[in-house]
Amino acid sequence: MSVWNEFLQQQGLHQQANHANYFSNNTQELTQAMTQCTLAELTPLGMIKVSGQNAADFLQGQLSCDIKQLTATSTLLGTYCNQQGRVIALFRVFKHNDDHYLHIQRDIISVTLAKLQQYAVFSKVTLEDYSDQMISIGLSGMGIESILADCFTCLPQKLNETYLDNDCFITRVPGHVTRFLLFGNSASIVKHWQKLATNLSIIAYPGWELLDIMAGIPSIHPQTQEKFLPHNLNLNQLGALNFDKGCYLGQEIIARMHYRGRLKQRMIRLHLETDQMIVPGVTIKDLQDKTMGYIVRSSVDPKGGTQVLAIMPLEIDSRKCVKIDECTIALSINDPKESNI
Repeated sequence: MSVWNEFLQQQGLHQQANHANYFSNNTQELTQAMTQCTLAELTPLGMIKVSGQNAADFLQGQLSCDIKQLTATSTLLGTYCNQQGRVIALFRVFKHNDDHYLHIQRDIISVTLAKLQQYAVFSKVTLEDYSDQMISIGLSGMGIESILADCFTCLPQKLNETYLDNDCFITRVPGHVTRFLLFGNSASIVKHWQKLATNLSIIAYPGWELLDIMAGIPSIHPQTQEKFLPHNLNLNQLGALNFDKGCYLGQEIIARMHYRGRLKQRMIRLHLETDQMIVPGVTIKDLQDKTMGYIVRSSVDPKGGTQVLAIMPLEIDSRKCVKIDECTIALSINDPKESNI
């Protein structure tokens, strides 16, 4: 067990299957995520480190974002796709000196590393799972900046901006409330956690995931790897695709969709009238058993039902019933484009 996981267990974290972690009461923590300033554990997220003298050039030829635009004070949302333009991984990338870090869902790290390694053999780079060495936690809520001002000398003011301060990288990320990610080694993160916990509500990962869903930010899991095009996930709107950088894996298909294609499905936010757990990749059908779309990610709504991001047809009734796992469920639509991304 890592030092960080051992510390979280001492704080009362219960780690569950399907990322359903909690400290005391899951519903209470979800409510706190929406209404209070919070401190979130993010153990379902991990880190890939890419190092070596050719690291930047290697990533430039693999990823959909423009690594040449990355600076010491910026981060980029990016994807790694297969040759057919289907998304293998989605991540936030930042760098320190010549090392690059990809913040990514932990459950797809091994597959992503294996696929990247197929091309890394031709470059002077080292790829490694760095999840136990570079920890992340989430900070969110209206008024969070005044609390963080006691811990950091300078906070990022622009979305995706990052600063190295007090042994950690602090990064401002999108959301309907102010949100930051904090990256650092376990000793630094434990120190900040202990100081911030006295003024913030402690929540587990599902609360942070709910905030991601409300902001229209997708995630990729083993069930959905190589299933969706970036445009299906609105990643062109989220800034994860650069159409001027030149060639990268899957670029031809992605560019053709952007300039000439007709998108038939895209990601929208739905509210489902059910409390059942809905895992990524599950098929959404109409009442005649015809496939309509797929679940991208989901979270229990503390007000009742479930909030999901789902790939659905561009034209869909604003309120109707669908079938998920043979259960008939009423839905209503909330468009991610309405979020302040």
